[in-house]
Amino acid sequence: MVEAIAEQTNGVVAILPGTPAGIINAKQLEKIAKIANEGAGVVKLTSMQRMAILVKKEQVEDVKKQLAEVDLKVGVVGPEVWNPMGCPGKLCKYARQDALADAMSIASLVGIKTPRPVKIGVSGCQNSCAWSKVVDIGLVGTKEGYDIYIGGDAGKNPRIGQKLKPVPKEEIIDSIKGIIDKFNE
Repeated sequence: MVEAIAEQTNGVVAILPGTPAGIINAKQLEKIAKIANEGAGVVKLTSMQRMAILVKKEQVEDVKKQLAEVDLKVGVVGPEVWNPMGCPGKLCKYARQDALADAMSIASLVGIKTPRPVKIGVSGCQNSCAWSKVVDIGLVGTKEGYDIYIGGDAGKNPRIGQKLKPVPKEEIIDSIKGIIDKFNE
């Protein structure tokens, strides 16, 4: 596992806690604020629904312990499945599926080794608020379950992923595992 700890150009280190679906509770947020205040005083939100806490190099091990106190681990950035992004799910009036809860359950796949990083987005409707059509594996909610997209890219050569057959909600984890297994072959 490659921990999400990256040296910055200004000499500080960015630590990215794992935040499945971008969810952070109040106790975790208080701890992150405390760590930031004791470090470089800054937290940067990323496009992947994560927080980069900027601290001094010598603080890294202590910060990891402090994060563990509130059930946060350092996220992953290497060739493995990353924390899934999730839209607000049933909190949104357009949702067809509870993408937030489903993204949280998909988080059980985080850390599975792959040839390169695998990003997952789970959106409750066609608005695709979690970038679901332009990540490696994307789920877009429908009345019946989810449409699955694979091979999307939001980088230098943006493209919408290839749409696969729809799957019922109950089959999304097995479907994603199958895609990852095929990718690993």
